[in-house]
Amino acid sequence: MNELINKWTSIGLLEGLDCVSDFDKYNLCLKLETAALKIISSTEGYYTKHTELLIFPIIRRVFGGCLQGNEPFRSLNVLQLLEDFNDYSKTDQCTSILSTHNSWSNIDVEVEICRMYSENYRHRHFLNNQIIEPIRFISPHKL
Repeated sequence: MNELINKWTSIGLLEGLDCVSDFDKYNLCLKLETAALKIISSTEGYYTKHTELLIFPIIRRVFGGCLQGNEPFRSLNVLQLLEDFNDYSKTDQCTSILSTHNSWSNIDVEVEICRMYSENYRHRHFLNNQIIEPIRFISPHKL
């Protein structure tokens, strides 16, 4: 467990998770490992270079924790996230963001895509499950 945590800590992806339990850190590390193994074992060209470059910071941002000031997304399905982002990286929206900046090597563009995608994904798959619907008032006159 500690070996895996140390590996991903040295890369910097566990930075800012001091207030998260070791179990949550290990859980995140397993998700990162799963994504890495999936990419390494896939057919060359299946994942876009954008996916291979940005999926790890996206996993970290979607998982959440202290750095974002929110609860960790413990049940994150990292394989679903990987496929979803790979599909997104081929869309017109993603391509238009890139075309205004010419390449993926621009760190500002990478950060902006990670931020936009992560917030959207976390909201769709995690925060929506926590929203409590308001009470609907029923008019007694319509009964």
